[in-house]
Amino acid sequence: MKTLQQEEEALFRERMRLMSNAAPRYQVDSLPGWDVDRRVAKRLRDLLYFAEDNVVLIIVMVLALVGIAQWK
Repeated sequence: MKTLQQEEEALFRERMRLMSNAAPRYQVDSLPGWDVDRRVAKRLRDLLYFAEDNVVLIIVMVLALVGIAQWK
């Protein structure tokens, strides 16, 4: 019984590892029809990563700015 649980955990860890090693989330510079300078594409990709990682922070900041704008 213990070996079955260990095997399931190993399979789960392997699946998570494979999913994390998948293709990068945003490959803006490789999209067809986009003639974008690679530096601009890298900045856009970095911005998308930042936004993805800080969604709650961005939403709170937007709500605060809207609240301040309506208060004045």
